[in-house]
Amino acid sequence: MKKVTKLALTLMASLGMVAVTSQKPTHASRVYRTQTTRQARPMRQQQVHQTRVTQQRQVKPVKVQNNRKQPRIIKNRRLPRVSRHNTKSVNTQNNQQNNTQDNSTNQNNNDQNQGQQNQSNSLVGTYHLIHGHHYSLPKGKAGVAMDARTGQIVWAKHPNQKRLVASTAKLMTLYLAEQKLAKHPHAWYHKLHISRPLIAMGRNPAFDAFRFKAHKRYSVGDLFKATIIASDDNAAIRLGELVGGTNRNFIKMMNRQARKWHLRATFTSASGLENDDLAPYGYWVKGGYYSGNMVSAKSLAIIAYYLLKDYPSILKYTKINNYTEDGQNLHNANRNLPGQYWNRPNLYVDGLKTGYTPRAGLCLVGTGQKPGKDRLITVLLDDSGEFGEDNDLMNFVYKYSDLYNN
Repeated sequence: MKKVTKLALTLMASLGMVAVTSQKPTHASRVYRTQTTRQARPMRQQQVHQTRVTQQRQVKPVKVQNNRKQPRIIKNRRLPRVSRHNTKSVNTQNNQQNNTQDNSTNQNNNDQNQGQQNQSNSLVGTYHLIHGHHYSLPKGKAGVAMDARTGQIVWAKHPNQKRLVASTAKLMTLYLAEQKLAKHPHAWYHKLHISRPLIAMGRNPAFDAFRFKAHKRYSVGDLFKATIIASDDNAAIRLGELVGGTNRNFIKMMNRQARKWHLRATFTSASGLENDDLAPYGYWVKGGYYSGNMVSAKSLAIIAYYLLKDYPSILKYTKINNYTEDGQNLHNANRNLPGQYWNRPNLYVDGLKTGYTPRAGLCLVGTGQKPGKDRLITVLLDDSGEFGEDNDLMNFVYKYSDLYNN
């Protein structure tokens, strides 16, 4: 009976609670009902409610973060600077790692080639003289003989004495001209205007000069051949003006190149003429009135060495005896060439340059190459018997130098 009464009271209390909710509850009843309602709420409904609240709480901060914080990162540009720095460093490290093997291989090859070149260049101008035999060069004031492959001096007489060298100085002019033509090969056919002083110089019979015609343009190739074959002074000057822009600048280039090769040389003209010959035509730019190109025999041999080493094709012009250009005969004064009086076929002479002024005397830079032997370069300064003594010097070197008898 008691159990039935308790059950009835419980049922009535629940029904009474529902009925009372429409009335204004007391404070105690509100607390009781709230607690009871929270306890009576199904567990699944609470879980769903909590899940929805959690999702809302999680979603809202993400939206705020995307809308507000991302523009700040772009605005202050801190990340781009860091990323660029890191990217460069990473790329640099990757490139270094990827190219280490290739660079090491290329470096080894370059070191070998550079070592061979440095070894060859280090020998230029050094002495490997003939011992036990002597040749005096009886008529010459100075001279040298050089191995054109190594640049070593095998015979010498006053090799470091600076002397006037006349037109043999044109070898430096030709070297600088070849240097420019190598960079601009089409310039060989470029037509040039000839100034009045150079035209007037061509009419003076005292000079070896090309007879330029007024109002006619001549190609760079014409000037080059006139300079190397016939040793025309005005052609050499015009060639220098082309290379240097002005005659004065070209003289500076000649001396700059001489310093680069550590030569005992001072250049005052592109042609080899002394200043007293150049002054009437406005080409006296350096030195005293009677000054001229002062070059030692050894330095002249070094110029010839680099000319033949860097531009060996010049030999196809140095061995020409006669050439016709613009109705004029360009005659080569080197009498040791094939077909000339002093030629000795066993010496195979094919160049290189002659020179003469009254103060410089007869000068000669010769070259030849026997089959199976290194090319030989000879220099004779102020030698009245230049061609005969050049032949004697070549024979002496070929016979007694161990560089040519191994």
